[in-house]
Amino acid sequence: MQRVVEVHDFSCSIDDGTVTLRGQVESRDDAMMCIVVARSVPGVESIVSDIKVLV
Repeated sequence: MQRVVEVHDFSCSIDDGTVTLRGQVESRDDAMMCIVVARSVPGVESIVSDIKVLV
């Protein structure tokens, strides 16, 4: 993730095909890019985003 978007305090957890993303990004576009990248991983069935946009 860090190669595509600058994410602060990034973490993710995986539970039975569901990925939960946590962290802070500079823009909504960056938050959406995190979700797109996570969806591209084989085996991921759903995404829960707890990514905050810094203002």
